[in-house]
Amino acid sequence: PALRMLILEGVIYFAITFASVQVGTFLYMMTPFADTLNGLIQQLADAGTTDTAALTQLLENLEPSRLMGIFWTMVPFIAIPALAIIIPVSYRMRLAQFILMDEPRVGALFAILLSSRLMKKNCAKLFLLDLRFWWFYGLEIVVQLLCYADLLLPLVGVQLGMNGVLASFLFYALALVCQVGLYAWKKPEVFTSYSLFYDDLLSKAQPAAM
Repeated sequence: PALRMLILEGVIYFAITFASVQVGTFLYMMTPFADTLNGLIQQLADAGTTDTAALTQLLENLEPSRLMGIFWTMVPFIAIPALAIIIPVSYRMRLAQFILMDEPRVGALFAILLSSRLMKKNCAKLFLLDLRFWWFYGLEIVVQLLCYADLLLPLVGVQLGMNGVLASFLFYALALVCQVGLYAWKKPEVFTSYSLFYDDLLSKAQPAAM
């Protein structure tokens, strides 16, 4: 059931992201911000699909700054609608894993639907609980970044002076050790707090259902 729930949640997030990309791209193309992209598309169209040499030359002459400008002006039109939908939906589904732990036989879809019902008008409370553990999520981000320290440190002028493969392996091992330590140190406290939050909502919902 847990695997099916993860797959179902993945499908839901993918559908939301795909729809947001379509809508965001449409809105972007209707604004003046898309003038640069429209000009590029027109140049590609003028080059003709059969003129391979001209098309190749056009693509090679594109300035990276121009492409980055197109990318950064398009991002808000896609990211904002996606986040505006994904964040509320993810909060409505947050208790599904606890429901499956209580009753594995109910199935993934029922767990998500029940989670959505329990979380109705309670998303703000869960958000405040998330804020209480901001330090835990911050440490998780630091640990994840540690995996890519061999790539990030040279960007800020820090040279490691060792083989790239060895550095990658060492930072990955260090990140793994830090993550295990973080989870062993504070994960039980965090998980218990969310479990108590779930039990509280469930105990309030049961009398209302009677």
